[in-house]
Amino acid sequence: MSRRQGGPSRKPGKAALERAAAARLSGAAPTTVLTASASPGALLHELQVHQVELELQNEELRRAQAALELARDRYQQLYDLAPVGYLTLDDGYRIEDANQAAAALLGGDRVTLHGRRLLHLVAPADQVRCSAFLAEVEGGDGTRGCELLLCPAGRAPVPVELTCSRMASGDGGAGAVRCALVDVTERRRAQAERERRIVELQELNARLEQARLQLLQSDKLAAIGQLAAGVAHELNNPLAYVKSNLFVVSECVEDLLAAARVPAPEDLRQSLVEAREGVDRVARVVADLRAFAHADTGHWEEADLHEVVERALRIVMGAIGGKLRLEKALAPEAPRLHCRPSQLEQVLVNLFVNAAQAVRAGGTIAVRTGQAEAQAWVEVEDSGPGIPQEHLGRIFEPFFTTKPVGEGTGLGLSLAHGIVKAHGGGIEVRSVVGAGTTFRVSLPLAGPVLASDEGIGRYQA
Repeated sequence: MSRRQGGPSRKPGKAALERAAAARLSGAAPTTVLTASASPGALLHELQVHQVELELQNEELRRAQAALELARDRYQQLYDLAPVGYLTLDDGYRIEDANQAAAALLGGDRVTLHGRRLLHLVAPADQVRCSAFLAEVEGGDGTRGCELLLCPAGRAPVPVELTCSRMASGDGGAGAVRCALVDVTERRRAQAERERRIVELQELNARLEQARLQLLQSDKLAAIGQLAAGVAHELNNPLAYVKSNLFVVSECVEDLLAAARVPAPEDLRQSLVEAREGVDRVARVVADLRAFAHADTGHWEEADLHEVVERALRIVMGAIGGKLRLEKALAPEAPRLHCRPSQLEQVLVNLFVNAAQAVRAGGTIAVRTGQAEAQAWVEVEDSGPGIPQEHLGRIFEPFFTTKPVGEGTGLGLSLAHGIVKAHGGGIEVRSVVGAGTTFRVSLPLAGPVLASDEGIGRYQA
């Protein structure tokens, strides 16, 4: 029976193969259609055509196989030599296949890794999270990622980014899981470096802001100093001739009374003495104002700590008045410091004013001094309401104040802290709510060469 009469119909591709086979045999384009009465020669020709057709198919298959092997080799090379680690996990999360990068990350070779559970290669702290992550990947669609820590054999732990997706199974069961592993050590190091630099920039900005605020405060103090210097100068001249005239009046009164042989009334003598004492006191205040307002030349000098304390007290005593009691317990021998006296006076004036504002009428301010080895210290204690614990860590911040609006700028203690730190010392504070506050200023006798790292702290009673 011919192929046309009873044989199966050929595909279009096979018809083309027939024509190519016939052309190869005879060089003729069309093929002869056989009938039932075809001769043996025709049948032989058809068989030869089929043989050539099979040879052509084999050649096509060989070419397809060679191309497939070439593509497979290229894929295998890309897979093995990829800088990213690739894994294939079975439904039990065991490793079925791994490329070279994955084997290097996991601390083994592809043969020894085969069949091992991925969870056994994860750091114990991340195993529960990794198991939950793989369960999410298996139960969902799409690609998911997480970061975890691997513990390769014989190596330090390695942080990696794990990206997984589930492969569909042909029988409807659980499919394999494809994973990509990327070492994120450098990324984390770069991120840590970036965060460190951000912290450094924030600290630098804070220091710049502190310096700016101190400059602003210095400008204000310079203006106040100029005003005080002007006032002191205007007072100093009339004080000089008032004092001189009082002295002359006292001598004249004594001479007149002596010439008249009249006993001097005691009240008159006492009045003249008190007038001269009052003028002397005003003169001391003027001198202190001039010293306080004196421009800081930047020179360091030896100074008597007790003289600095006394000058600061005289400056603020007018503001303190008689509403509170002042107690002094100064060291028997005054410590001598290498310092900038006018700046230390500013520190003590700020502490005295704060103490006076915190104390109610009838309260107490205590001033104490002392020396311990190479350091001198001054304590200013008040019997005020104290500072709450949550505020103690912020009292030296610029603009932080617990005073009502309009009664404080929050710059006094910040400025005092900066001055003391520049002297190589520190300010410590202890406070008990309802029992008062004590500030201690510690200063190295030799100046800032003994500067501490912090310059600020707390001490407990």
